[in-house]
Amino acid sequence: MECEPENPDFLYMLGDIQLQINLLEKAESSYRKVGILNPANPDIWVDLSEVVAERTGVQEALNIVQEACEKYPANAQNFYRSAAYLFLLGCEKESMETLETALSKDPQRHQDFFSYLPEAINSPSILALIDRYQYKEN
Repeated sequence: MECEPENPDFLYMLGDIQLQINLLEKAESSYRKVGILNPANPDIWVDLSEVVAERTGVQEALNIVQEACEKYPANAQNFYRSAAYLFLLGCEKESMETLETALSKDPQRHQDFFSYLPEAINSPSILALIDRYQYKEN
């Protein structure tokens, strides 16, 4: 891996380190550069949204992953995170619809939803929806 300012792998690793030591503004900057240099990276938009959620709020983070959902509709991870942000914002119906979209793309990644929103495991409607997709797959 080259250590150049335009190397997306280097910038991603730098952003991760900056995040770990709570340099959120710098982590956001590094992740945004990765998004420009390698926008198809399946993880960058979720990671960027986490930093943005911490810095400026969930609505701004939601905007990031929703844009990624539009540009990269095959990436279920962005849909799972979008569903979690919608849930946090109190948009339960839209959250459930987005969660269902994520499940239709990759039901095995449903833990992505719970990893960010562990309290959702207590929601009977969410569990029922996930069970329905787990059943479909078997």
